[in-house]
Amino acid sequence: NGYWANNLRVHGVWFLHASYGFGAFASPLLGQTLRAHGFRWRSFFWISLSIALCNVFLGLYAFKTTDEEFTIERNLALASDALSQTTKKLGMMKDLQEDDYEKGLKPNK
Repeated sequence: NGYWANNLRVHGVWFLHASYGFGAFASPLLGQTLRAHGFRWRSFFWISLSIALCNVFLGLYAFKTTDEEFTIERNLALASDALSQTTKKLGMMKDLQEDDYEKGLKPNK
């Protein structure tokens, strides 16, 4: 929902909310109908669980990271870590130079 709402180029938010609303409306009616025709009440929950598991596995498959994406993300993370460490070292050097200046020592040029 956050992706759909934040992406201004996508105009399908109505479909997302409509499908949720339809499911919330139809689910109790379907369960009641199944119960009226002699199905055990557990059957409705097994059907719902099966559909939910299918959604989970299809979602995992759809958003599976490819080897190329993994390599790019790994390299970006390593570069970010190296930059962070370099910035930290530069900050420590600056602190040392400020300490030397406060003690009256000549700063390095």
